[in-house]
Amino acid sequence: MKKEYYFIIAFLLLVSQAVVSQNDTIRGLLLDVNNQVIKNYPVTLGNESPVKVKTDKNGIFTFPNANLRDTLYVADKKGQNRIAIPVNGTRFITIKSAEGNFNTTYLSAPDEQFMRYLKQMERDKKRNSNTLTKEDITDSGCHDIMCLLQRLSGVTILGDRISIRSMSSSIQGSSSPLLVLDGVAMSDDYSLSNIPIDEIENITVLKDASIYGVRGANGAIVINTRK
Repeated sequence: MKKEYYFIIAFLLLVSQAVVSQNDTIRGLLLDVNNQVIKNYPVTLGNESPVKVKTDKNGIFTFPNANLRDTLYVADKKGQNRIAIPVNGTRFITIKSAEGNFNTTYLSAPDEQFMRYLKQMERDKKRNSNTLTKEDITDSGCHDIMCLLQRLSGVTILGDRISIRSMSSSIQGSSSPLLVLDGVAMSDDYSLSNIPIDEIENITVLKDASIYGVRGANGAIVINTRK
């Protein structure tokens, strides 16, 4: 009975360690002594196999698929006085400078300032993106593909006409952008309206579609649906 008891305890400990060590995205905000963001500043994750990134224009650093049991490192501008910041399962971390060094505030969720910057990052990403994922499509509130195309970088819709890479074309005519559906180049007379929006997994607009030869001269709309 005792052996079974110890076996159960050991098993639970292993499971708990596996849960704690689960990988996820770690985001952090780097602030100076005046609570202003620190841009283009290096932050390192890990010691044995370190990964280094720099903060963006909003003072945010991001480590995708990171070990939540790892350690962050931040040093002064000379690369000295490096401090270690155990992540401890935290996905959002605010790091504040204190007279040239850094101390940390751990947050289970972004504070108001952090959330504001994260939302701005998402807006900038979508504004400059030429791809919409399933999540983006759901969040868009669109009910047709033409609406989705307007949310992609470099695309303008005027009536039934699409402008891609400063080239005007009609989705009804032979000069239309090439439609590639689930890897298959469709005929010129295939209508985008034939594709139910709730079946789309992702949609990408290619301004340079030369990989498709002459048919890609006007760009391409690449759509992948649920198989």
